[in-house]
Amino acid sequence: MSRCSSLNQAIVDLNNDGQPDLVIKTTFCMKGSPSDSFCKFPADNALLEQANWQDLSPLLATPDKFERTGGAYPLTQPPIEEIGVSLATLTGVFTVDPFMLDGSVYVSLTDARAEWTVIAKYLRGEQFEDQCYLRMAGR
Repeated sequence: MSRCSSLNQAIVDLNNDGQPDLVIKTTFCMKGSPSDSFCKFPADNALLEQANWQDLSPLLATPDKFERTGGAYPLTQPPIEEIGVSLATLTGVFTVDPFMLDGSVYVSLTDARAEWTVIAKYLRGEQFEDQCYLRMAGR
């Protein structure tokens, strides 16, 4: 597979509810740039046995996913002292990386511009609880 088409899976408690989840992260290219999405299922789901590159509809049928390639992710809780931050939005292609810190799972989100990185907790559907924002120095 090229860097523009990958499908990875992990068992992790993505929404921090005490139950393990099957998380499937996909990467596809949009105008030559890789963009990430993910879907969440119960850990015992045999979904990957049904999905294939020609038909990913079993993956995309879940409401528990982040799929915004070509779309936008607004920064919803900017610090008050930052002027103009409320207008900041991640757009286009996304890099999405779940990670674990002190027993909790977080998701790092950024776009191709990489001016802003959002650290968030995944809730459900396409809902996140933004925890903090990191801004690239000099931008």
